Amino acid sequence: MAFSLDYIQDAILSHLRDNIPQPVVEISWQDSKQLELEYGKHPHYVSVEFGDVQQYGQRNMASTWNDNHTLPVYFLAVGATPTSVRKLQNLVLYTMLGFTTEYSGEARKRAGGQMFPLPAGNGALEAYCAPVSFGIPIQLADM
Repeated sequence: MAFSLDYIQDAILSHLRDNIPQPVVEISWQDSKQLELEYGKHPHYVSVEFGDVQQYGQRNMASTWNDNHTLPVYFLAVGATPTSVRKLQNLVLYTMLGFTTEYSGEARKRAGGQMFPLPAGNGALEAYCAPVSFGIPIQLADM
């Protein structure tokens, strides 16, 4: 037995890893002990977090399996400089905009936030982060 949600999430990760040269990881915060923290040498990567499926729109009286749902997907571009992070954020947007797979509709951009710094424990700047958020219409199904 397979669940369409697993299939969709795996397809998103595969699509990103095939189209973005930087590492793509499921939500993974690294601390200063794991990173080279000299300015300009922070590794660039894209962090992905899948939100809880949200019901929206039509509801089927016979079964919740046929209701309309949205899968929120949150991305975080992380890197050493504001310019490189902005470009990585734009690459995520370019790669995901309109993405679709079996059991899903096109990925739609949601309002996001602005770039923000990640300070080290000593107050020095470690890296920059820029979020990107999408909502993907999905069909829950037993495949």
